[in-house]
Amino acid sequence: MGNIKSKKMHDYTFSKTLTEHEIDSYQVLHDVLRTIWNGNYMSPITPLLKSSGARVLDIACGPGNWACEMSSDYPNSTFIGIETIQMFPIQKPNNVEFKLHEDFNTRFPFEDNSFDFIHMRFCWFYFTFDQWRTTIIKELIRLLKPGGWLEFIEITPDGENLGPVTTNFIEDLKTRAQSRHLDPMIAYNLSSILKSTSNLSSKVYHEFRKIPCGSWGGNVGLHHEQAVKGLIIKCIEHLPQKTAQKMIDQILHEFKDLRTYSYCHRIYVQKLEL
Repeated sequence: MGNIKSKKMHDYTFSKTLTEHEIDSYQVLHDVLRTIWNGNYMSPITPLLKSSGARVLDIACGPGNWACEMSSDYPNSTFIGIETIQMFPIQKPNNVEFKLHEDFNTRFPFEDNSFDFIHMRFCWFYFTFDQWRTTIIKELIRLLKPGGWLEFIEITPDGENLGPVTTNFIEDLKTRAQSRHLDPMIAYNLSSILKSTSNLSSKVYHEFRKIPCGSWGGNVGLHHEQAVKGLIIKCIEHLPQKTAQKMIDQILHEFKDLRTYSYCHRIYVQKLEL
């Protein structure tokens, strides 16, 4: 799958809210995504980012990997990252800002028509399915300038060549999410939600890539396996340690033997001009 190239933020000192391991996990997954997509976005906004500059909002920005990297690539643009908990770098580029917003289900602290581009990734666990349909998309449209672009990226808990232990883990994850009215498969529904929302173009783009899980997939597969392992550990931390470790070992073994792939989705759409 080719070599993965990291642009790790060695120059930035982070607050102590996250461990070094957690910060590294964010960076690893960011590098995986940039590699498989051959870039950090798909929306046709490069001329604007390069020229007079754009205002860009990164929702659920984590420790700022995407925003800081984009700010380096496009120094004429301004990038604002927003997150529910404090995990921002203490030192940052001049064209990056970070804001804490503890509840994404409340109005975002920005004026109408403020941004040329809004980027969101891994947000399925922030909103119920009803909130996706009735609240959050409308709020994003409020923030977006006419002609601006909205882009989502999600990794869904499905894939190819899944073993029995992996399948059981995924089904349990989906069941527990659905009990909280969350939709871990929201990527498959976003296109229809966006198409049925006023003020957005009827042309919704939905692309996906397969990500190898395991060293059989080269550096990309190895790094993605590390990220998936971290997610699994968090999801099964309620289990006895021996039981949890056995499950992790079995899943990683299935990744290797069956050559498992994850699915990563990118959905993007333009707000209509006035």
